[in-house]
Amino acid sequence: SQKAQEAGADGLLLVSPYYNKPSGKGMLEHFRSIHEATDLPIMLYNIPGRTGVEIPVEVLCELAALPR
Repeated sequence: SQKAQEAGADGLLLVSPYYNKPSGKGMLEHFRSIHEATDLPIMLYNIPGRTGVEIPVEVLCELAALPR
């Protein structure tokens, strides 16, 4: 994500981490750490049929409270 920002990206489309299938808390920390590492707007790709993992509603609500 930092490299994308350095290359001039306008925003980030982030997919849920599907290889290690983290808990809801793990997903929250994953996305929060990316949010803190860049200044770009973030959109989450939450299509469980494609990723095999659903971002829990509670996690989405907490992430929605972040500035980007």
